[in-house]
Amino acid sequence: MAKRGDSPTADLKVRMKEPLRAKIEAAAAAKGVSMNAEAVDRLDRSFDDDTLFGSSVVRNWAIRLAHTFHDAGSRDEQMDQSSSWMRDPDALAKATYVAMQSLITDLARNPGVSFETAEMYVNELRAHLINAWVSAGRARFVDKDGKPMLPDIDWKGDDNAR
Repeated sequence: MAKRGDSPTADLKVRMKEPLRAKIEAAAAAKGVSMNAEAVDRLDRSFDDDTLFGSSVVRNWAIRLAHTFHDAGSRDEQMDQSSSWMRDPDALAKATYVAMQSLITDLARNPGVSFETAEMYVNELRAHLINAWVSAGRARFVDKDGKPMLPDIDWKGDDNAR
């Protein structure tokens, strides 16, 4: 390998398949930058992702979860594939439910996680949900003496059934 000089930039020859080159070209054209600038930016961001997520395993898992969330939210035929579905309260709630369902399914598949541990965290999540609604001023759950309490919710729509 030849020694590099003192230049702050380096020339690098890269081989890639044509479809990838076409994607870089299209992305560069959309941003109004050169293909080189687009490729360098994307490579640089991949290192930021490693730092942000800590590992490629966590990064890939987070991307899958984000895809699940987006796919569930935009599944309705009236919704487009942009983020407009996030302004629809029902679509946003459904997407959140499906993403949480995906997380719970992953827990069940992990032999190192006991049912009791998963149940504990799901119960803590339920308590957090209630606290978030109360903090936002959207709900008030107190008993006849004014002490905070958890409501009876069956999570299927009937707030008093169990």
